[in-house]
Amino acid sequence: MSKAKERLDPLSEDVDRIQAFIHLQRYKYASREIHGDILDVGCGLGYGSKMLYDDYKSVIAFDISKDAILYAKKKYKGPIYLRADAQTLPFKDEIFDSVVALEIIEHVNSDIQMLKEIFRVLKKNGILILSTPNVAHLQNRIKSLLLMKNLIKKYAHKPKNPYHKREYTPKQIAKLLKSAGFIIEKKWGQILTLPLVNRFPPPLCVNTGRILPDFSLHIIYKARKPKQTSKKKT
Repeated sequence: MSKAKERLDPLSEDVDRIQAFIHLQRYKYASREIHGDILDVGCGLGYGSKMLYDDYKSVIAFDISKDAILYAKKKYKGPIYLRADAQTLPFKDEIFDSVVALEIIEHVNSDIQMLKEIFRVLKKNGILILSTPNVAHLQNRIKSLLLMKNLIKKYAHKPKNPYHKREYTPKQIAKLLKSAGFIIEKKWGQILTLPLVNRFPPPLCVNTGRILPDFSLHIIYKARKPKQTSKKKT
């Protein structure tokens, strides 16, 4: 479950069934919780943006990769695709009802800057759906106890996935979201890292994470921008 690939298309590539399910499930979760005008941050190859578009029709999606955007425009028509950086969003303040940011925060240089930019472009009471790998998943916790080493801290600063700048514990992500001004409303998990869990059928394997989200391989948050945001004192 740790095979690294920066971008994939689970609808067109020969992808491991569990990996395909986990990617598609995130967008299905997001689609049930969002509304209105939607921004898909770090859209990759566009399959998820198209899923959101099929439900809502008003979707702007972007990625920093030129090749990814060209692929998305050709393969998954419907959303408006742009090339952009998640840390400097090319949009005016408070224009989106919902933002989807799946498996992107671990890639950027400044996580808090990305979240502040998302907060800025969201309307008041707007929704953010964010997912990221959970470095404090069950297997890493058990290994740390058995070896009497803080592997969670080690892997957080030097992830096994070569494309990740860092990885997070649930507490760290929650703290970042709150620091950026968000209110956390819901939390889901994907894959509880039990022995032989990858032998289960994909839906059963992935949904084991619902039992204990903080111990799952990936964690998904629903957060909201407050209706009233505090003003800085001058």
